[in-house]
Amino acid sequence: MSCAYCDPKSKTRTISPWATAWVLDVELVRVMVCGILEPDPGINQGATFARCLPVAASGLNLARIHFESTPSVFSRWRSLVKLPDFFVIGAQKAGSTWLLKCLGEHPDIFMPPEEIAFFEDDLYDAARIGNFASHFAAAKPGQLVGVKRPNLLGHPECIERLHRHMPELKLVVVLRDPIERAVSAYFHYMGTGLLPIVPIEQGLPRILDGECDRYPRAGEIVEFSLYHRHLQDYAARFGRERIFVSLLDDIKRDAHGELRRLYVWLGVHDDFLPTTIDERPMQAAYSLTRLRLRESIARPCRTWTSDGKYFRVARDPLRKWIYGVNVAVDRLLWSRLFRARPPQLPAELRQRLADRFSTEIAGLETWLDRDLSKWKR
Repeated sequence: MSCAYCDPKSKTRTISPWATAWVLDVELVRVMVCGILEPDPGINQGATFARCLPVAASGLNLARIHFESTPSVFSRWRSLVKLPDFFVIGAQKAGSTWLLKCLGEHPDIFMPPEEIAFFEDDLYDAARIGNFASHFAAAKPGQLVGVKRPNLLGHPECIERLHRHMPELKLVVVLRDPIERAVSAYFHYMGTGLLPIVPIEQGLPRILDGECDRYPRAGEIVEFSLYHRHLQDYAARFGRERIFVSLLDDIKRDAHGELRRLYVWLGVHDDFLPTTIDERPMQAAYSLTRLRLRESIARPCRTWTSDGKYFRVARDPLRKWIYGVNVAVDRLLWSRLFRARPPQLPAELRQRLADRFSTEIAGLETWLDRDLSKWKR
């Protein structure tokens, strides 16, 4: 049996004035009225719902509904499309991938295995919130849904967008010594084409001096270590009680204890021990030779946005295959042949970074009510 709302030739039913007044997205109207908000006993609801799922995935538009005036619509929409309960918003290069792997194993939690970039400038489109929600379709009933996107902590423009779609969202943050994080990020950005491959004692001073205009994300090396100001911004919108903060130092000392503390805060069973708890994924490659070898193959396999900020692997099969082989060779061969430890920064450069982060560290000590003198050395 066909549905009167989804069949464009049907004239048997009309959209109610109530729906027209409050819902502006036609595809969402079709999904909602096909037995979701207005069940029709003459229609097979299960078949209709299944047939309308592709429409829901492409057309659900949370931003165009007046949820403030119609909370019942919001609650029913949330029951149809699951949005995250919590986000791991940072900090980049501070242990968020380890946290993703550990949380993703928990039976009470569903997390996509990769980062999902959606809320930043140049990527955000409220009309595509249904596409974002489709990443969580595999979540089981009763599971918490989480997402890892550690760049968000350093992007204040994302705060209002997250709150608009998920006002009760919980935020998880892992922090690391800001200088160590900046050094790790510098090598990570070189390894992903976001910075030229030059020694840190040459490249990082240029970033501090604002001389990297050709590389639009270079400023993130420093910006993403300004933890206190960004946490304050998020707390002002979501509330301090909705932010969980862990330190990488604490994770290294007692990983299971920190996970249990997070489990309790999220409201899941706290006796689960993930098999990946001792892994250390996404360790930075500190060898310039290794980075040059890897980038010489990876560079032509990427396609970039017009502003040069984001890339994705080319879609054609050949370059996609080459990119995958290059990743495997780097992991299995280059990582073993070109081992390198984090570089020792020149005293002058280290002092510049310490001066840049000193106020932030002092503010964070007050905000967290704990001693961070180890970060001030």
